[in-house]
Amino acid sequence: EDYRRVANVIAASGHGDSKTILVTGQRWSPTSAVASNLLRALSLSSVHTALIRASQESLAPSVMDRVVREALVPLPRNGVLSEADLAEARGSGYLIAVASDPRQSADAQTTARFSDSVVIVLEKGASTHAARAILDELDAVGAPILGVVLVRPSRFTQRKDRDVSSEDSAPEPGPESPAIKGQER
Repeated sequence: EDYRRVANVIAASGHGDSKTILVTGQRWSPTSAVASNLLRALSLSSVHTALIRASQESLAPSVMDRVVREALVPLPRNGVLSEADLAEARGSGYLIAVASDPRQSADAQTTARFSDSVVIVLEKGASTHAARAILDELDAVGAPILGVVLVRPSRFTQRKDRDVSSEDSAPEPGPESPAIKGQER
């Protein structure tokens, strides 16, 4: 239900029936999970929805259900997405492009230049420094930021990988619903 709300925000963001949405964040696993859940929510409408990896990482087996497998578009042979690749994959519907951390790879910046909206995925407890650095990387290419989805840190995430500073330390939070643009439940 929460991802359907996020899908409604995306649909209402004013880009008509055809758009490309980049999902990127500080860690690949939660970022690909959010992208997959957005795909599922958007595919409930009658509009065609596809998913493409803008990075070389593979999607986690846990997100690869029938809906995701059928919507997954292969990367071009050279592994680099162009504006034409995105337009072809999108067709007359939505294309969700998932990319790794923009601080680690240029894939997110490259794809953001051709995207209508960007959704940033952060784990609860991420430092403001990490969030600001991601925003700065995307802002450098004029990325149209739609909002941020805040997710619960994975039990597999090691503390050192979360970009958590000592002042941001807190006990592991309980289950979280995605929140976009400060809308919290």
